[in-house]
Amino acid sequence: MKQQKKFQSDQQQEHAAEHHTEQKAGKEFGSVDELLRFDAAQTAPPAAIAERLQKSSAQIPKPSSPSWWQRFFK
Repeated sequence: MKQQKKFQSDQQQEHAAEHHTEQKAGKEFGSVDELLRFDAAQTAPPAAIAERLQKSSAQIPKPSSPSWWQRFFK
């Protein structure tokens, strides 16, 4: 009786694992950019790298607003 239960639970685990891999393999992307955006949304950077990125992006100067004649001719 125990062997039968173990056999059934093994089958259920195999089925769940197959179903899980099928879901991941089914995603298609139209371009490489879409793939990279999807991957970036799923993967969080390590805390040290995220902190360094925030510090370096804070040092980038803000773009100045265009002068009146540049706005006029746009």
